[in-house]
Amino acid sequence: MTKTACKSNPDGEVIDLIYPQELFSNENYITFATRKRVKRADIKSQSGITSSGGETVIHLYIPDTLLSQANVQYKNEGVSSLQRTLGGFFQDPSSVFGEGTGQAIGDTAAKFVTKMADGLTGGALTASVGIAQNPMREMMFEGVGFRSWNFTYEFYPKSRFEADQVNQIIYNFRNAMLPDSFSFNIKADKEANGDEAATILQDAFFNYPNVFDIEFSGPVADKIDGFLPSVCTKCDVDHTGGQKFSVYEDGQPIKTTMTLEFMEIRLLTQNNYQSISNVSGQKRDNRYSPAQGYMDRGGQTREQISDNWNDITKKTLGALGIPSDGGKG
Repeated sequence: MTKTACKSNPDGEVIDLIYPQELFSNENYITFATRKRVKRADIKSQSGITSSGGETVIHLYIPDTLLSQANVQYKNEGVSSLQRTLGGFFQDPSSVFGEGTGQAIGDTAAKFVTKMADGLTGGALTASVGIAQNPMREMMFEGVGFRSWNFTYEFYPKSRFEADQVNQIIYNFRNAMLPDSFSFNIKADKEANGDEAATILQDAFFNYPNVFDIEFSGPVADKIDGFLPSVCTKCDVDHTGGQKFSVYEDGQPIKTTMTLEFMEIRLLTQNNYQSISNVSGQKRDNRYSPAQGYMDRGGQTREQISDNWNDITKKTLGALGIPSDGGKG
């Protein structure tokens, strides 16, 4: 796709963005693809952007830091003898009349009296006999949290074409991360003059931002776990990288650092894990690799795709009067 085509997003079109330019000559890379937003009938987004239109597919190198997280939450709770007996009752109601019921009630009463006496004496009662009450605690499973991912990218554009890709990548990540607002017309009864009355609620609602599908491409995709559908929660851009701010002659920053944060929208249950694990044998097929948009336009190999990008870059730079071996500034 040319740099001109990347600036528009008609319905159904797939926008392909890439960095670095020679990315497809690498064995492994990562793809971020947006899903279409919910289309609101007869309601126009205040931004004027057709967010429910085509997809945006961004291909980037795999960053140096890639931490795969998986965790569950437990809490520890005290469970008394009486509570254990009640738990047994709900499992087997006849057990409440068993021999252990009276003992459980007696134990609970004794612990209550001992705890009260120990509190009144400041702990001296149990300390004097060298004992301590067993809290009878158990680990209780609470649930699974949503996984989060961080990606940090450093961009050093080597040509105007590559600089345009960087700017488009940043724009599309932030654009997909943000909600669009829309107005809503509430029709009322007809007024006395016969005209239909309506109340317009300006910017009264947000439309949900885009959901991302994140996938590895290359041999690495068959060796490490993948991602569940995610939303972008943060997109920080630093044009200095902790150093002196510097730009090319046309104002393009020489270095740009982009930090992305994503939150998965599905819990990592055992069922969902099977769809992203290579070991399970149930991992879903990649939708966007190698380079969905380019494959759709002829089923090209990675080498052919890379050659096409080189041709596009040379033509673009040639039209701008810039040598294809550099083109800075």
